[in-house]
Amino acid sequence: MIVNGLAVYSRKGGSGKSTLAAQLAVGACRLGWEVCLVELDSMGLLSQSLGRAAESDHGVALTDAMLGGGVLEVPTWRDERLGLSVVAGGFECDRFLLPLYGGVLDGADLVRAVGALAADHDLVVLDCPSLSLGFRDAVVRAVPSVVVPVDKDQTASVMAYHDLVVALADMSGPVASVLGVAMIGFDARATRRRRRVRQRFEDPPIGARVFDTVIRASTAVAEELRALGVDIWTYADRARAEREGGGNPTLWRYAEVGIRMAAEYEALTGRCWPPI
Repeated sequence: MIVNGLAVYSRKGGSGKSTLAAQLAVGACRLGWEVCLVELDSMGLLSQSLGRAAESDHGVALTDAMLGGGVLEVPTWRDERLGLSVVAGGFECDRFLLPLYGGVLDGADLVRAVGALAADHDLVVLDCPSLSLGFRDAVVRAVPSVVVPVDKDQTASVMAYHDLVVALADMSGPVASVLGVAMIGFDARATRRRRRVRQRFEDPPIGARVFDTVIRASTAVAEELRALGVDIWTYADRARAEREGGGNPTLWRYAEVGIRMAAEYEALTGRCWPPI
């Protein structure tokens, strides 16, 4: 196992896994951790989302290591200012995702491929696609903890979570445990809906740990982050600077929401792991 690893995983698509993985990784860096963020998704959006699209290899190095029995010695790119290393995913990853899904590759292959990088970092965060079966089994055998994002589609979110915990209960040997459920994309004013979703997860027979912090809904801010290539804290800092300096307000037109979301992600990061 990658003993310092954490996966952001849900079988349900569109639940905000990549955004959550990126923000939690940057948030951990801000707490003083050296973090390696590994993108296991063929969409390959992480490098673009963090402003380093030109440096992405679209998953070539990761795929070659997975399929060729190799070991990744260096990340695809690194941000020394943050202490963040990224192993980029992308369309090349489809070549190893199918063998993982089918069980030809397993968690041991994933541990081997990124194990050297894990040893050089305090934390490894895996950004996972919405795949189940062999892929899910490989991931939960590779890391000790999983964070599960859930969105407003209550029924699908509950079903995806239930499938995961049932699978974990049926597996033998060391497997991951669910660190918690993160509620993503809920309107701050929709308190009744938020309470209902939380109750469905916390009450029997599910009995999940739901993080107290809820990330508000803002597709506009999410699109801004990806277009600008910045994390939520950088966005919030620049928004404050523009606002206080009398700059062009249209550059950061979602400033108020972005600043509040940064505070929410900071609180969620602190609940996932404490400072060093």
